[in-house]
Amino acid sequence: MKKFLLTLLLLIMFVMPFNGFALENINTNDLVEVPDLRVWLNGKYLEFDQKPIEENGEILVPLRKIFEDFGTKVEWINESETVILTHDDVVIKLKIGENVALLNEKEIPLSVPAKVLNDRTCVPLKFISDSMGASVDFDPVNKTAIISYAPKELEVATFNLGEKAVTMPNNDNFKFEIIGGISVPKTQDNPVVLVIHGSHKVEDVNKNRYDLGYSYLLKELSKNGYLALSVNANLEYSLDHGENSAFERLNQIVDANIEKLESANNGENVGYGLDISGKADMSNISILGHSVGGQGAFFVAKEQIKKGRNVKSIISLAPAMNSEMLDRDLPNIPSGIIIPQYDDDVTSLDGQEIFNKIKTKNEAYTQLTYLYGADHNSFNEAILTKGLSPIPEESKSYDSLTKFQHRDFLSKYVLNFLNFNNKKEPLDGSGFDYNLEAPGKMYGYDVLTSLSQAKAIRILHNKDLNITATNARIKDVISSSVLSENTAGAFYPPGLNSSKFKSIEWDENGSITIPVSEDFSKYRVLNFDIAQDSSDAKNNQKNQTITLVLKDKSGKTERINFNDTTPALSYQKGVLNKIDLGDIEFNQWSSFTPLSSMRVNLSNFKDVDLKNVREITIEFNDTKSGKIMLSSADLYY
Repeated sequence: MKKFLLTLLLLIMFVMPFNGFALENINTNDLVEVPDLRVWLNGKYLEFDQKPIEENGEILVPLRKIFEDFGTKVEWINESETVILTHDDVVIKLKIGENVALLNEKEIPLSVPAKVLNDRTCVPLKFISDSMGASVDFDPVNKTAIISYAPKELEVATFNLGEKAVTMPNNDNFKFEIIGGISVPKTQDNPVVLVIHGSHKVEDVNKNRYDLGYSYLLKELSKNGYLALSVNANLEYSLDHGENSAFERLNQIVDANIEKLESANNGENVGYGLDISGKADMSNISILGHSVGGQGAFFVAKEQIKKGRNVKSIISLAPAMNSEMLDRDLPNIPSGIIIPQYDDDVTSLDGQEIFNKIKTKNEAYTQLTYLYGADHNSFNEAILTKGLSPIPEESKSYDSLTKFQHRDFLSKYVLNFLNFNNKKEPLDGSGFDYNLEAPGKMYGYDVLTSLSQAKAIRILHNKDLNITATNARIKDVISSSVLSENTAGAFYPPGLNSSKFKSIEWDENGSITIPVSEDFSKYRVLNFDIAQDSSDAKNNQKNQTITLVLKDKSGKTERINFNDTTPALSYQKGVLNKIDLGDIEFNQWSSFTPLSSMRVNLSNFKDVDLKNVREITIEFNDTKSGKIMLSSADLYY
């Protein structure tokens, strides 16, 4: 089977529809559908109206879209059963049943004769390369024919810039090819976005093209003034090349790609197939990583910064996290993290742990988005398979997003995150701007969001803080995957490591009061990271409401209400599961419950003296009972 797939470059056949003509009937007894076979052309995975077909070792798929995307005029001469393809000054004639075509009257041999199958004209793949000068390759793992033809600005060019060696600390050397996809704007001096794919099935580090699965994103970014490239990072994840640590290989792969881009930007022809001279602003680089690459993005950014390169921000998509990351300092640059609700690969939603680590350090702006209905792999268009642990539909509390919706969300998120941090337009700051209320939707998709600002004042971090409660009970709890350490009951936040919260439960007219002494007039926003404990029956499976009260030195008070549409106070649909491990049983809520931002702009308080605030009171007057988890109360500049 492997040999068959690797020889598809010479065997694949393509078909082009022609309707309304009675053409010769092909015997279909030996035809077998090949439903997963795809074609990538200049940044697009083409959709066909007929399943690919295998006939005696040859693969047949529809062709019309390919030649139309080339900008080729197609004519059909019924009398002679001939196809005429016209592209600029090139005229190609192809007659059904013959094993040669004419390119400007010069014969081109076909590996198999042209034929018609179910009113489709068929030609070999090599015919595309020979007749149009297209670059053609094949990815056997992802069953994709990769065609690149005279790519233009705003399209995606696939590139191979030659061989390079990775050198490991033990002096082992591994050669790899500098491969990827790139999309270039029409303007000059564009910020650079470098995309790193995750760890997926690899048979050949140079042939399996997961980097092209983000072509849709590269095009969207280049259309909006970013030079975007996606690098082939398979060598980082290959188990055939020995052990790897601290992303040693990935750092060198990225370094090789950036060096080539710098040379091309300075006018050197390095092999992109596009003129990149002056197109890149190399003083403004952002790095996006998916899955293991989402963790690697932090390591790579830090190494590039050490080398003097200006990495301005990081986007980490469904990231994995290991102990190496817990023990390392992360770069102090803006970061955006997306965790999918139904991550069927990184099932512990490690992005929450990364956010917590950055927030604890308190030195960089960070945004976290929990995306309802999303899974792990659907952001990458190259991947055909589900994640490692597919979640049964009957276990899901929200509808799954379609693959298109995953990619639509990611494109909009990345663009707006970059624009927000680069102060560019167009911009939808919802979810990124802490001066705005935390949204329950971004771009029409259900989310929970958290923000952390550098140098924020962490009110709850005061060890001598004496929080008082009225008709309520407050205690410090730990949520942990280590059962002997877990004191948070069935509450189920993302992340594997221990997290500390204040558990607050109340009866009718309950409240808690937090003493403060800060000058609130210096700050813009008061932010709480908070969640309803949906596993607790006191919440009655409903959204909660609270009232925030500030009291100043003179005794004046002012209230702001957070009603039952506040995303952070929403009920997370699920059921209480009893988990039996033999010698121990415990309860756990079936759905993750992330703590997310509930914030208020302090300019909304008109009647209290913000210079002399002495108390923050949270009142629970609108519901007879309930329970929430609170992890932080912060003042943002």
